[in-house]
Amino acid sequence: MNKPGTLSAVLHLQCPKCHEGKVFSSSNPYNLKLIAEMPEQCPLCGLDFKPEAGFYWGALYVSYGLSVLLSIILFAAMYLKWGWLVWQFLVIDSLMLIFLAPILLRYSRVLWMFLCWKFFPGRWSN
Repeated sequence: MNKPGTLSAVLHLQCPKCHEGKVFSSSNPYNLKLIAEMPEQCPLCGLDFKPEAGFYWGALYVSYGLSVLLSIILFAAMYLKWGWLVWQFLVIDSLMLIFLAPILLRYSRVLWMFLCWKFFPGRWSN
């Protein structure tokens, strides 16, 4: 069986090593009790999902970058469609980022894992 591509694995929140194992225990990002619940290892290839204490602090930077990117896209779309609407942009952007926070958390963690796996594979335990 062919291994899914990197983009497909990121979009489906799958393991950076085998591109098939699920990274999160629950598929619903809005189940706030299980929002960041992850198995210790990939169920298929055994990759350690928690290679060191504080590993996911780096995902905060990824989440910030994604939030800024989404805000810039929203601002550009609103400006091109309706002109200069600062207070409307602030309200809509705030609501959008609050609504997308659980999704951004998950994607930022997976992107951080993929970046670390790509550039520092020797730092992982297996």
